[in-house]
Amino acid sequence: ARKLHRASRWDEACAEYAAADAEESLAVEDLEAYAEATQASARGDEAVALLHRLFGLRVDTGELDDAAQVAFWLWWALFTNNDVVRASGWLRQTSRTLGPDTPTSLWLKIPEAMFYGTTGDRSRAHELLRAIVDEGEGELVPWALSMWGQTLIDDGRLQDGLDRLEEAMAILLDHGLSPRITPWIYCAAVRGCCLARDFARARAWNRSMARWLDSLNSLGGAYLGNCRIYRSRLMLLNG
Repeated sequence: ARKLHRASRWDEACAEYAAADAEESLAVEDLEAYAEATQASARGDEAVALLHRLFGLRVDTGELDDAAQVAFWLWWALFTNNDVVRASGWLRQTSRTLGPDTPTSLWLKIPEAMFYGTTGDRSRAHELLRAIVDEGEGELVPWALSMWGQTLIDDGRLQDGLDRLEEAMAILLDHGLSPRITPWIYCAAVRGCCLARDFARARAWNRSMARWLDSLNSLGGAYLGNCRIYRSRLMLLNG
């Protein structure tokens, strides 16, 4: 299962993780990888169940920062399943579970920023995302940069938005990112370029996205489906 997961063969990895889990409950690290594989392969309901389980394990062992990151991925799994009401309720439940004395995870600022960005208070979204980028680390930073770039473009600040997307793409191309983050960065970048009518940059990033998509043996689900849509748009633009 681990080998298949590293090879981006997520459907096969899920089958092997499930078989192993049936014999003996997976350790937290393997359960995390299993959950990631289910999200990458569009097994939405399975991902939600695994992430609930993983969140409970993290809370039980007092790993509250890790639990908060799991909570974010569970929110995202529900959101991409189009279960928006349940996703919102889950965030409120998470706050109670982690307790008022626990510092708010920067990962859990992402849903707040998305809410402000989509309900018209883009200035507040910009503030939150700038703070996340400045204070965050690891894969949180390119995720927030991508969301910030899209929000800036939606606000008419095209060059500022493209600059943030370019930062996120530089991190992806220089260091590589996990299968949950990679398609988000590609789709945000190409979408942003199309909205800003920067087709030269869109074509360059699309070539990189195409190479990545062609390396995979499974292209189903919301994540990879969105990437394929933007790839198709650019192919049409190119005749």
